Order: sequence, then structure tokens, then C-alpha cells
Amino acid sequence: MTTLTAANIGLVASQGMQQQAMEYYRKGFTYNEQKNYEAAILYLNKSIELDSLNPATFISRGHAHFNNSKNRNLKAAIQDFNKAIELDPNNYLPYYNRGIALDEEGDMDAALRDFDRTLSLHPSYENAYYSRGMVYDKQGDVVSALKDYNQAISLNNLHSFAYNSRALLFANNHFSSAWRDYNEAIALNPLSASCFNNRGSLLFSQGNFEAALKDYTAAISLEPSSKSRAHTYMNRGILSIMVGHGDRAHDDINKALSLDSNVYNVVAQYFNSRIERNPHDMFAVMMKGMVARLRGDFEAANEDLQRVVDFHARITLSVAAFITPPPSSPSPPPSSSSPSSSSSSSSSSSSSSSLSASVSSSVEEIRRVMAKLPPLSASSHP
Repeated sequence: MTTLTAANIGLVASQGMQQQAMEYYRKGFTYNEQKNYEAAILYLNKSIELDSLNPATFISRGHAHFNNSKNRNLKAAIQDFNKAIELDPNNYLPYYNRGIALDEEGDMDAALRDFDRTLSLHPSYENAYYSRGMVYDKQGDVVSALKDYNQAISLNNLHSFAYNSRALLFANNHFSSAWRDYNEAIALNPLSASCFNNRGSLLFSQGNFEAALKDYTAAISLEPSSKSRAHTYMNRGILSIMVGHGDRAHDDINKALSLDSNVYNVVAQYFNSRIERNPHDMFAVMMKGMVARLRGDFEAANEDLQRVVDFHARITLSVAAFITPPPSSPSPPPSSSSPSSSSSSSSSSSSSSSLSASVSSSVEEIRRVMAKLPPLSASSHP
């Protein structure tokens, strides 16, 4: 008969704790997969209390901290990835995950170092090329970004995000290439609101307003209440102003503001970043000017929109209507007393007054110009 020594009892207890830790880990991992991040963190905490030497548990908990929209904790995520790297320095995954978190935190140089390390450990990991390309893109290094997007696609020709991001690089100067990549991205991921939004902006920039409206509407229908779609509502609202759809413009812009009260700044910053990368991106200049117009910053709006008129004859008829002298009061100039103006004014009173007055005024200006001049020729689908 075998007697249990103190050492044997300790070994059995240790094995039991490891088994329990693994059970907690599996539950936490499952909740992570189900996007129930609060529950995932709870079980992964229990697992780490019993076994603090399993790098996979720290990777999984870091993932939950990063993705937990209710209580996102980037610092905790980075600390978990640090611990996973300490326990297993030759595992590429915590370097990659930490790079994503560092980029989100704004430390792009550190993120690039982590993506470089990831690729040194796993040279064929397409997501690392894609994510590194995104950082290069934000830094304005278009050549390096394009090289990484190309490599991601060569390693995985089903990488819809890489097609979408590469299309954004092509959008200003290579319409046919951007069009091809957006179509490929949407074919691979037809539920991506971002792809539809971006293709809509490409069509908008080419004067194909009807097709752009369809793509913006498709993006909104996929994520009607997502904060990330505030940008799309704003895009569609501005386009609606330009084609004289005043009621939809009121609704879309107010919806954008309800989803994100900071949407004006978000949109302006986005188009500013595009202009910084390419000062000749006239679509970005126009959109920034339109946002300034809606905010009542007429001086900034006039400056941007005049740039577009001077540079890009294709859309002169539309944007010229919005170049107006600043009003004597802070509120936008009143609408005319024409029947269509009365209709717009009536619609304006049902939504926020300052925003509605600005949109209503703009709609009337564009209608008056469009009534006297030939309509813009909207290009057909490529």
C-alpha cells in the first residue's frame, strides 16, 4: 500500500489547482469568443490566481481588456501582453497584440517595433503586415504602407481589410485601382459598413452622387446605431444638401450628432489628416469646408470651398453655392421667401434651430444655382 508523503500530497494539490485553472481559462476563452468580455475577465482572473505561469491566459485576458467596450483598459491589456512576453518571449502573438494596443494608445513607434518583432518570429503573418501598414499610413509613409498592404494581400488574397485600406491610398489619384479594391473588399466582406462608406466617398468625389448615396445608405443599414457610423450620416447629410434633399440632410446630420456629439471635430480631423497626406485631395478639402459651413465658421468654409472652385472645375457648380459672405449675427443667413424655402424653414423648426437654419440656407442656395445652370454630369459606374 502506497502512503502519501507531504511531497506527494503537494503534487496532487498542485495538479488539481492547474486543472481548475485550465477550466477557468477555457471558460474565459469561450466568453472572449462570445464577446462577453466582462465574464471573460472574471474567469481569467480566477485562472491566473491558481496558475500565474500560463502565457495564454494573459494573452486572452489582455484581449478582453482591449475589446471590452463597456470598460476598456488599454494599460491593463498592455500589462498582460508584457507578462505573456516575459513568460514566452518567442511567441509572436503577444507582440502583435501589444503592437495593436500601443498603436491605439498613440505610441506608433513602439507599435512598429512590436510588429517588426512579430514578423521576425512569424514572417508570413499577414495581419502583422496589414497592421504595420496602417501605422505607416497614419504616419504619412505611403510607400511603406502600400508595400505592407500588398504583402498582406499576397499572403492572403481574402484579406478584405487590406483591400479596403489599400483602396483608401489609391482613392485620390488612382480611381480605377481604388474602385477595384473597394469592390473586392465588399465582395469578400459584404457586411462591412466601412467598405461601403469608403466606396461611397470615392463615388462622391467623382460626382456620381446617386451611386454614392446608395453606398452610404448600405453602410448605415448595416450599422444604423453605431457611433462609428456618425461619419457616414454626416457624409450622406452633406451629399443630400448638395443635391437638394433638405429633409434627409436635416435628419442625417442630427442623427450623426446624436450618435457622436463630437462628430464635427471627428470628421474635420479625418479630412485634415487626408489633406496633410495629400494637399491636392480636393474632396477632403471640400468636405472639411462643408463641415465648417454647417458649424457656422463661414470664413474657414469659404477658404476651403474657394480652393476647390479654383482647383477642381468638375464640382464648381455645387460648391460655389456655399461660398457666401459671413452673416452679421452668429446664426446662418435666413432662407429666402420662395415656396421651397418656406418648406425647408418649416422642416427646420422641427430640428435643432442653428443646425437646421444652416442646412436650410445651404439647400436654398444650391437649389437657386442648380435652377439656373446645367446639372452636373454624374459619371456612370466604372
